[in-house]
Parts: sequence; C-alpha cells; structure tokens
Amino acid sequence: MKILVIMAAMLILASAAFAQVDTLMLVEDNSIEVPDSITNVYVENITDSSKAIFISTGNYIYAYDSQSLELIWTSPVLANPRDLQFADIDNDGFTDISVRDNFNLNLFDIINDQIIWTRLELDSTYKCYAIGDANNDSFQDIMIAIKEPFTGSWDWYNADTVWLEINYGPEFICCDSIMVLMNNRHYWDGRESFYRYQWPYNISTENFFNQGENITRIALFSKISIGGSFSYYWWNEHYGAITFIDAVSLDSLSSKEIGELISERTCSINDQTVLYIIALRLSSRELPDGPSDSHLIAQYSFIDTLITDTVLMYLDEFETNPAWRGIIEYSSSGDTIINELCFGINDTIFIRTFPGQELLNSIPCSEPVYTIVSTYNYTRLFPNTNIICAIYSFPWHDKIGYNFYDKVNGLLSGFLPYTDISSIKISNVNNDNNDEILSINGNILRICHLDYYIDIDEPVTIPYSTYLQPNYPNPFNAITTFKYCLADNQHVTIGIFDLLGRKVATIVDEEKPAGQYQAIWHAKDVPSGVYFYKITAGDYGRTGKMVLLK
Repeated sequence: MKILVIMAAMLILASAAFAQVDTLMLVEDNSIEVPDSITNVYVENITDSSKAIFISTGNYIYAYDSQSLELIWTSPVLANPRDLQFADIDNDGFTDISVRDNFNLNLFDIINDQIIWTRLELDSTYKCYAIGDANNDSFQDIMIAIKEPFTGSWDWYNADTVWLEINYGPEFICCDSIMVLMNNRHYWDGRESFYRYQWPYNISTENFFNQGENITRIALFSKISIGGSFSYYWWNEHYGAITFIDAVSLDSLSSKEIGELISERTCSINDQTVLYIIALRLSSRELPDGPSDSHLIAQYSFIDTLITDTVLMYLDEFETNPAWRGIIEYSSSGDTIINELCFGINDTIFIRTFPGQELLNSIPCSEPVYTIVSTYNYTRLFPNTNIICAIYSFPWHDKIGYNFYDKVNGLLSGFLPYTDISSIKISNVNNDNNDEILSINGNILRICHLDYYIDIDEPVTIPYSTYLQPNYPNPFNAITTFKYCLADNQHVTIGIFDLLGRKVATIVDEEKPAGQYQAIWHAKDVPSGVYFYKITAGDYGRTGKMVLLK
C-alpha cells in the first residue's frame, strides 16, 4: 500500500481547550490511470447492489467496476463531455448515462454498449437539460431549456423567451414545448443606467406527494444579475429565481425570486413532500458601504397548485468575506430516517433537522473563508460523521487545505493540506459503510482513505536504541498515535490501562524486526478519562499517561 505523504508541517490550533489539531494524510488503496487528464469523477449505482466509477476526460467517458476496478465501458469520442446525469432510461433495470458535449446530447446504454438516443446540433441557445419522468408514465423523459442571447434593447422592459422542449420517452420525440418569460432590460438616459439580465442554468423534475396524490413539477432555476449607476454611485446584485411548471398541463404555476441555487433536497414527511433550497444572494455597492452577503434558506411545500414558502433563516450583513455555502444531507439509521440541513454563515456551521428545524449543533470556527464540501464517514478514524470545509487563504483566496469537523461534538478532528490535491470527491465506493476519498491528479484517480500523519524521516535507518515517543495528540479525541523504534528484533507489546489498572486494549502484541513503527489506538468504544499506556520490547519498558476527551 502506497502512502502519499502530502502533508505540510502546518498545524492549526483548535478552539477547544487542550486540543491539538492533527494533520491528516491520504493513504492510497488503489488507483486508476486513463490516457488523458481527468475533468470529473462520478460514483453511481448501476444496480441496487453494484456501483461504477465514471471518469470524464476531454474526449471520453470511462466506467469502471467499483469493486474490481475493471473497465466496463468506454464512450465514443466526445468533444468536452460534461453535465452527466444517471437514470434507468430504457427500463432494463440498469443505470444508463446521459451526457452533453460541444455539439450533441447523448443517451448511452453502458451495459449493452449502445446509443439510446442523440439530440443533434446543440448550439449556443442551449442552456441546460434534465432527465426525469415528467408525465408519470414510468419512462424517463428529457427536458431541454433553450434561450437566445439577450441583445440589450435600450428600453425599460424587454421580456425574453425561454423555450422548454420536452422529449417523452421511450422514443424521445419532441412532443411539446412551452415558453417561459425572463425579464431582461437595459436602460440609459445619459445620466443614470439600469440593467437586469436573467438566464436559465439548471432544470429538474420533482415528485411531490400531497394527501396520497403524486404531483410532478418541473423546476426551472435561473440566475439574475441586476445593477445600475447614478452619478458617481453604482450598485449590483446577483441572485436567482425558481419557476415551477405543472409537468402534465405544462402550466406555469409560479415564479419566485430567491437566490442563486446552491443545494436542494426533497423530503417526504407523512403525506407531504417538502423541497428545501439553499440559495445565495450577493449584493455590492460602491465604498464605503462595501459588499453584502446574504444566505436565504427557503422551504417550499406543495398543496395542489398553490405554493407556500417559509424562510428559515435570512442574514444580511456587511462583511468582507463571503458567507459559506451549504449542503443538505439525507441519511438513515435502521428504521429511523434522519434529514439534516448543514450550512455555514461567516464563522459558524449550523446543523439543523428538517423539516422540524431543531438546532442540532452550531460549530464556531476561526478560519476566514470556507466552502462546505461534503460529509465524511470513516469509523476506523472518526467516531462520528465529519463535515469537510475547504480553507482558503485571505485575501488571495488560494486553497490551502481541508478542515474536518466532528458533527456531534463540534471539535476539529484534523487538517488535510491541499498539496498535490487538485480535486476530491467523497463516496462509499465499496459499500463497507466507510467513505473513500477520490483524488484527481492529472490523468490518475487515486482511491484513498485518511490516516493521521506521522513524520518518519526517509530513508529509514536502523535505530541505535529501542525507544517509544509519547503518544500524539495528548489530550486526544478518539484517536491517538504511538511512534516507536526497535534497535533489533523484539517481541513488542503496547497495552492500554484505565485508572484501576484494568487493561482496556492491546494495540500491539507481535514480533517485529528492527526499524521504525507507528501504532494507532482507536478509542471510540471507551469513555472519556485518564488512561495509561505501557510498552515492553525486550529489556525496554515505558509507561505514560494520556487523556481522552470526547
């Protein structure tokens, strides 16, 4: 097993008393090498029991079995493939793939290596597409949003049209299209000016249940940029809107100006489905006001054709640093379904249940700029789910690494430096309830797990004497590491004892040749308190004290 030592000598102090931040490293378990540079990676279910890793490059898409890492499919030559979506398009029980490139929209049956459908000649009017069962006939349909560029007519009002083209499966013939108005305007009279630009950038189908009735909606998300100037004063604002369309009648139900979509999740509660949206609204004005960042977290519930919404949290503060972006997680434990909303504003992470909005935890953080990347489950290292936040330098906004925060106790579990990591994706690739970290390095995808970093000098030399360094960190939260050196072949034992002298763990008990070693104690199953370690190796023995804080 190859260890990628990608750590810098950076250590960050946590806010909790006595706590030191551990530096993390990627430990490579496997890797996949493709001919060209990797642009994106997806991990998707092929069937209920199997997964595939999809690797996108500049000209091809490759699919690999997640267990054996064998190549199971290669796409035809494509021109900058992107916007991959996954669904059982032909109802054969296997996941298919849709992808657009610079010219076409293609549907591929990867199991039978066939092209299901191609929509030719996508031009500059194309904006976005979605796959979903719009008309509730159990076949996947395709919705394509098309809009001509706004030319900027010099009048107060100019309504541009977005065409929503619907191709019903399984033939995917264009059966219908609707028009959605987007208000674009540009005004200037020599002294003052005003502009408003709106364009679609995402579309999805949402299935809602209300009192036992299944209601399908098409959600069209758009971006909005407005601004203007008067004399020497200027301002601009960036946000977005969501337009809901009845998928059967194709009637436009409503349009709400919220913020630019960051994350969305539907959740069924009793006989009603709720759509949660995290959106960002960014405003800026000339000095001295400075920029203003706001997060709008909105709850949408469907009752027949009426839409009601509740704003859960809205902050409008003049800050120099952007507010964090959020994620919405769905998880289950046995028969219990847990839905959680995770978002950050300025220097705090908030975790709430939904739809009840119970505040589970708020985690204060000291670093200036973050983006919440994902959640991470790895029980071999962390007893609880961790929230991964990307850290950026200030004011240059260069990424310097990732912080891992314990979702339950709010402690900083560790820091993963950014060195040699261009992009990461978190996924439980092999279905063992532990997440893997997929790291893109050029044309190589590395499949890794995390471990704590220990600096053992290279090249390895035989020590002159046998010794044990004190465990690190100490105090610690669930995980601590011992480094020791053996001058010759020895039978080594390292035991852990409580205050009453009872052995609670044996972490090493074996013959080892001369060299340098490390051993990790995973203390997730023992309570907080004071413990003692004892090492014996031949005539050498040492005892020390350590403190477990949870």
